[in-house]
Amino acid sequence: MNVTDKAVYKLLGTTDKTWLGKDDAPSNKIYIRFADVLLWKAEAYNETGNYPASVAIINSVRNRARTSVAIGGAMPPAGTLPDRSTASVDKVQIKGWLVHERRVELGFESQRFSDLKRWSLAKSVLIAVGKNFQDRNYLYPIPQSEIDKSGGSITQNPGY
Repeated sequence: MNVTDKAVYKLLGTTDKTWLGKDDAPSNKIYIRFADVLLWKAEAYNETGNYPASVAIINSVRNRARTSVAIGGAMPPAGTLPDRSTASVDKVQIKGWLVHERRVELGFESQRFSDLKRWSLAKSVLIAVGKNFQDRNYLYPIPQSEIDKSGGSITQNPGY
C-alpha cells in the first residue's frame, strides 16, 4: 500500500485527501508545547515540596535548549545554559527559576500574562512597565446574564 492509498487526517483536517497528513497542512497547529507541560509539572512539584524533581525537570528543559542546533547549523557554545544546582535550594529560588524559564522558553507564545496572573505578579510587573493593572484585573467580570440566570446565587467579582 502506498501513501496515496492512505488518508491520514490531521486534527481538524480535511476529508478529501488534500493534505494526507503533511506537516504543512493548515490544520497542523501547535496547541500545547511539551516544554509548557514539563514546566507546569515542575511548578507543581515545587508547590508540593518535591524540589529535586522540580529542578530535574527545569534542567531537562534547559538541556534540550542547549543541545539544539542553531539556525546556522552550529551548536551553542560550551557552558550555555548550565544545569541548575539541586544543592540547598528552596521553594522561592525554584519559583524564580520557573518564572525565568517560562519567560524565555515560551516567549512570544502568549503565555506570560496568564503566568503573571497565576503567580500574583501581574500588578507589580505590569505597573513597572507603565501599564494600568488593578487588583480587579486578576479576575474577569461575570456576564450579567449569568448572574441573572443564577437567581442571585452568583455575585459579581469585586471591582466590576
